[in-house]
Amino acid sequence: MTGRIFISYRHEGSSGDAGRLRDYLKEVFGPHTLFIDSDMPIGVKFKDHLHDQLNECGVFLAIIGRNWLNACDEDGHRRLDDADDWVRVEIASALARGIKVVPVIIDDGVIPKPSDLPSDLKSLPEFQAFRVRNNQFERDSRSACR
Repeated sequence: MTGRIFISYRHEGSSGDAGRLRDYLKEVFGPHTLFIDSDMPIGVKFKDHLHDQLNECGVFLAIIGRNWLNACDEDGHRRLDDADDWVRVEIASALARGIKVVPVIIDDGVIPKPSDLPSDLKSLPEFQAFRVRNNQFERDSRSACR
C-alpha cells in the first residue's frame, strides 16, 4: 500500500465505528499508516494538519453511517450543504487530489445519490464501497483488506 489511510467520519453517529475501524486497521497495517482526527497532536492548526495528512494519504475512507447525509447543525441546516463542514472539506479535497476514495457503509447506512450531494461531492457514489456490519465487523473488515 502506498501512502497512509485517512479516515473521515461524522463525530455524531459514527465515532465509535471509525474508532473500531482505526483499531482494526492499525493491527493489519501498523500504527503509523493511519490518520484519524482523534489521533491529532495537541496544539497543531487543525486545517493545516488536515491538509498535510491528505497530502500523505493514498487511501481515503469515507465512513457513511445512517444519518451521514442528513446530519444537521444546531440551526437545523444540513451540514453537507455548508462549504466549511469538515466532512465535506475532507471528501472534496480527497476527490480533487485524485486520492483513492472508498466509501465505507456502516450497518444500514446508504450510499447517497449524486442528486443528494453538493457539486464537489457528486462523484462520491461512483466509487466502489464496502459495507461493515457491526455484528460481523471482523469478517467484513478482513474481506475488505484483502
